[in-house]
Amino acid sequence: TAQKINALTKLGCKLLLNGVPPSKQPSYLNWKLNDGITSKLVKNSLQQNTFTHLKDFNDIGRWAKTLFRPIQFQQNYSFTRQIVREMSDGSRLQFIWNKSNQWQTISLLVDASFSNSFWIHTEDTLITKNDQLKVAYKLPPYGSVILFASGNKLENLSYPSSVPFQNPQNLITIQNWNIKASNIIIDKSSLFDWRTNTELKYCSSEAIYNSTFTLQNSNAKEYFLELGKVYFTATVFVNGKPAGERIWLPYNLNITKLIKIGQNTIEVRITPTNRNKFIGEAIKGNVKYIQFKGKKNTLLPSGLIGPVTISAIE
Repeated sequence: TAQKINALTKLGCKLLLNGVPPSKQPSYLNWKLNDGITSKLVKNSLQQNTFTHLKDFNDIGRWAKTLFRPIQFQQNYSFTRQIVREMSDGSRLQFIWNKSNQWQTISLLVDASFSNSFWIHTEDTLITKNDQLKVAYKLPPYGSVILFASGNKLENLSYPSSVPFQNPQNLITIQNWNIKASNIIIDKSSLFDWRTNTELKYCSSEAIYNSTFTLQNSNAKEYFLELGKVYFTATVFVNGKPAGERIWLPYNLNITKLIKIGQNTIEVRITPTNRNKFIGEAIKGNVKYIQFKGKKNTLLPSGLIGPVTISAIE
């Protein structure tokens, strides 16, 4: 690693150091010799004019602004994670993930060398062309998007004129639920983590959640169902028709074609973890699950925790 860093700094790579320069290599083999080589290479790297010693790590943002970035975030978006790939033709793919449970808006500045940029929507692979160098996108909770930027002439592409994702307005929070798991029935209940319920604490059976909600007259163009926290998979039916299945975040579904003005029914089938059942069996003394004995404090969350909401885009 020290050899590679040294070679890169000689090629003009900018090097940032925070803290004490490394001087040892993580091995017992020929450690005196290799520690000496490592220390010498690092010291040589730090003598290059591309080196910066950052004494306060909080200054990293100021240092980062000195770097040329073909695609720049306009602000410090602490809720994002990203992966960037530079293609062989100079084009860039930038995967951006919203790791928060809130709708978030990001704004980026694309370098003028990229004459074309597009949003690629990870949910349905829809492609949207950007008309300006400053681009923005509203990410749903735990949602993601890919920004593709290229300086090449791109032909034979068809795409809509605007980004379909907008921040929906919350219309309804569904409160009362009837819950059935195995022979356990709970009526007119709010949502909860099974770990807090004596009947469901060690249950791993599929659960069926049923409820109703009333939709008032609305001019909305699209309706979305957001399940909130789910442990772990959810299959959803609205008015008796399948709305979709989700096995990871975000647990949201477009239900525009299923919802109706007036009363609606919703059914959510949840498949929880088996671990809690195994722990329950160990507590009962079942020798088949002896490895789970004493693990009662390691129960995993289970069930539909929510909140379950209906939102709309006008």
